[in-house]
Amino acid sequence: MEHYFFNLNCYLNKYYFSSNGYSSPHDSNKLCGTFFYPWMVGVTDGDGTFSISNQKGSWILTFAIAQSCYNIKLLAFRKIYLNIGSINIDKISNMAMFRIRDRKILLNHIIPIFDSYPLLTTKYYYYDRFKKVLNILENNNLSKSEKDTLILSLLKLEPGNKYISPAWNDLNIMSKPWVIGFIEAEGSFYIVNKNNNPPRMTLGFGITQKLDKKVLEKIASLMNLETKIRYKEKHNYYILDTTKNTNINSIIDYFDNQMIGMKNIEFKIWKKSLIYKNDYDRLKSYQERLRKLKTLTPNLDLFK
Repeated sequence: MEHYFFNLNCYLNKYYFSSNGYSSPHDSNKLCGTFFYPWMVGVTDGDGTFSISNQKGSWILTFAIAQSCYNIKLLAFRKIYLNIGSINIDKISNMAMFRIRDRKILLNHIIPIFDSYPLLTTKYYYYDRFKKVLNILENNNLSKSEKDTLILSLLKLEPGNKYISPAWNDLNIMSKPWVIGFIEAEGSFYIVNKNNNPPRMTLGFGITQKLDKKVLEKIASLMNLETKIRYKEKHNYYILDTTKNTNINSIIDYFDNQMIGMKNIEFKIWKKSLIYKNDYDRLKSYQERLRKLKTLTPNLDLFK
């Protein structure tokens, strides 16, 4: 086990700042905006925020992506590719955040991306409000009090439980790079104890959403998964979850050599364990590898 994680750390050190490609994570020649931008939007749909706050009478707009320090590579890749923003690390909470607050950068670099590759979840509503507030603040024809009044009126509005992103007017809007980014933020590749008599373990894949059932349905359709989206009333969320062998094979085919962050390494371990699908002890050891992997933290000084 120790030898395995020694090799894993060598892998992390070697590829932490590499540009990962669409077809192959180590072929930087295949990386281009047609992959990166929808991928970035997918990650944002999963873990992004468009926040609006008022500090001592001044409006602060922040576009941010938060990740565990364990997956800081996902943020570093975004920062390197865009060449804007900053990464802030909180060692106490073990969280890292890619953040942009400069209004000119937001207006000239971030807004065009999300206008060209629209968000598919309820995040679209918050992005649209964020964009409206940004335009209000940049309007020199408005007084400060007029700006404050307009912004406060926007902040009173909420999307509601039945809100659907207008991007869904285009039925082909969900691209594979978007799905990869979304899964990197939200998906789970796991190994679970299926039953105890006789003891059996199996591979599983899951993803949850509080509001956007439509997103999960479309993902399942794109990967040809034979499963229904279920609603967990106790926890108030929708879940796409499967341990069915044919579904697992479809998921492997869909994501093989596609991801950029630590989810790529999780996936590789998970995929490799499939050859031991009838070996309880082997699968148990791979389950422990996945759990131990998530306790690793890279050298955070590299990201200051």
